[in-house]
Amino acid sequence: MACIDPVANACAISGTITVDPALKDKIGSAPLLMIFASSSSDLSQPALIVRREPGVSFPYAYKLTAEDITLVGSSFEGKMYVTARIDPAGMVGPPRPGT
Repeated sequence: MACIDPVANACAISGTITVDPALKDKIGSAPLLMIFASSSSDLSQPALIVRREPGVSFPYAYKLTAEDITLVGSSFEGKMYVTARIDPAGMVGPPRPGT
């Protein structure tokens, strides 16, 4: 992806996050959804975008733009890998088993 005009949000990544019906009871009543976008598929590399979305319901539609970049000095271009994680207790930090 090449961003022609990142200030005007000419580039975006969007999609819908769903939860398997068998897991819906495990996500809690006010889960914290974390959405990450990175230029690397290696999860140990820092994400360019980290979005925290508290108390979401599913399916959840998202849109990431250059304005969402949290890694200083990064640009919103090239191949991007998007991952999401749900923490049922609304806790931030490294993934724990079951999240």
